[in-house]
Amino acid sequence: MFICGGENVHPEQLEAVLMTHPNVAQAIVFAMPDSIFGHLPAAIIDYVDNNGDELVGSAGINLINVQLSELIEQKLARFMRPRQYFSWPKQVVSSGIKAPRKLIIAAVQQP
Repeated sequence: MFICGGENVHPEQLEAVLMTHPNVAQAIVFAMPDSIFGHLPAAIIDYVDNNGDELVGSAGINLINVQLSELIEQKLARFMRPRQYFSWPKQVVSSGIKAPRKLIIAAVQQP
């Protein structure tokens, strides 16, 4: 859990909603530092097409990100909407069922 503008944000709650979208295979929500709100939600998404293959192309990904923001606003409070979306880092290899959250978050935060 982290605090965004005085409100509690539970990443698991956001991840569950993001995972209901047909073009999302995996999702990780984490806190990005913000000078005004303390932290803002950000999401790392493993985008897939309708066949389950990796989705490539920024136009399709941008459209999915808009749909994801609308989905969050329909199901949860608006402040919980991720302000930034990242593509799943393919260089982080997962050897088990559970994704290595800390490694994946660190991979998208590297310059």
